[in-house]
Parts: sequence; structure tokens; C-alpha cells
Amino acid sequence: GGLRGTTIAGVRRFGKYVGFDTGSGWLVVSFGRNGWIRWAEPAEPIAEGDAPAEAGSVQRVARIALDDGAAMEVVERGDFLAVAAWIVDEPTDVPGVAALGPDPISDTFSRADLERALGRRRKQVKAVLQEQTSLAGIGNAYSDEILHRARIAPTVHAVALSDEERERLFHATFD
Repeated sequence: GGLRGTTIAGVRRFGKYVGFDTGSGWLVVSFGRNGWIRWAEPAEPIAEGDAPAEAGSVQRVARIALDDGAAMEVVERGDFLAVAAWIVDEPTDVPGVAALGPDPISDTFSRADLERALGRRRKQVKAVLQEQTSLAGIGNAYSDEILHRARIAPTVHAVALSDEERERLFHATFD
């Protein structure tokens, strides 16, 4: 069952999700705040972590074994798990992926996309940037960098941004 015996044909980013295309289904992973993928060479021992995590410990959430004995291990550090994984026919079968807004690193991202996200909202611009249904893939650190480059305070409401600030924000978001 699942994806056993399949080949990874491609990898794509969907906002804060990573999708592995096997041609007969997708493995989609959300890393939460503290998750990542660790590459394990064939000779390396399996990482510890099948027991409940202790504060600050690293635990393995999933191990994707490859034919040559190497593996990709999805791991997380912390005292609670936020990493999630789905096996689906299409990435958009994952509700969080289906709800993503436009991605600023996409070749098709436009000023109109940013304007739709900002609108005339009475919400802090930092919160709008991090809202995955408005703009895909921007988290806490990236939003701080964008706002710093644009010279905009994170607490300013989107509705209060001038045309010049909106232009700076647009360029800071994808440059």
C-alpha cells in the first residue's frame, strides 16, 4: 500500500509544504515550525526518536527508505509535533495546499496578487504577509525581512499603506 515501490519523479514546493511526486501519488509534508528533512546515507544508523519527545529532543516522524539503503528522514525538534504528512493523488487534495494564496516566488506573481492580499484590510501588514491563504510560503522570519527591506513597520495596517509603500512592499516581497 501507500507509496511502497514507487520512484520519486519530482519535488515541488507549495508554500510551506513540500510535495514528492511519485507518478502514482504524492507524499506531501508540512514541516510546522521545527521540522526538516535529514538525509541518511546507507551506512548511517537510523535516527533516534520513535518515543514521545522530550523538550528539545529530535524525533523522527517518518523515514522514506530508498532502494540503495539511503533514506530521507522527516524529523522535528521540540516537545510537541507539528509536522504532518499526507499520501494523496494530487497536492491540492491536502486542504492547506488547496487554500494557498499566490506564491511570491512564482514567475507569475504580480502587483495585483499583492493588492488582492492587502486590499483595504484593517489588519497588521505582517499578519497579512504570513496568512497562507493570502500569500503562500511567507513565515515569521521572511515577513520580518520583507518589511525591513520595504522600510515598513510590521504593526501598520494594510489599509494605511500608501501607494509608494505598497510598491516598496511588492518589490521587497519577491526581489
